[in-house]
Amino acid sequence: MAEGAPNKRSVNHDVYNIVKKFFVSSSKDELKHDLLLPIVIAVFIVNILSISGLDILNIFREFNVLIITVMSILAGFNTASIAIISASNLVNFVNSIDKGTKSDEVGRDLLNSLTSYFSYAIMLQLFILIGSILASVILKLIDYSVIETNFLYLFLMILFFYIWFAVIF
Repeated sequence: MAEGAPNKRSVNHDVYNIVKKFFVSSSKDELKHDLLLPIVIAVFIVNILSISGLDILNIFREFNVLIITVMSILAGFNTASIAIISASNLVNFVNSIDKGTKSDEVGRDLLNSLTSYFSYAIMLQLFILIGSILASVILKLIDYSVIETNFLYLFLMILFFYIWFAVIF
């Protein structure tokens, strides 16, 4: 029996390429908007929730249920969008609009940018969806009174909320 050459591509090769293309295709302003703004919003919201004295854990549980629903819908929409964009003949469409000499390049660049944006969004949404499902299960097992009385647990929970809300936003 003949043996084929093993595939040397890593399992994470496609994930790496999607993230790399997203950051290469994005402008500095887009990256600031996508990275800095969610952090500011997350810090603001978590600080208000922790100062208000409400049961943060219960709020987070309810928020996770909403996130699961929203991310499922968004992931489905973005998957359909990338399928339509990939199946369309975008290069010829750009050629018909722009009669310049580099229209093939422009069409390919536009197609690559669009697919990288949607692929990155789908990947992030699926990560958030899986994380929310896991967090919902784990948070059902935690008692807030234990966290409330221990400063270290409270600090770690608030730190986790900062990171999680920033990723979600």
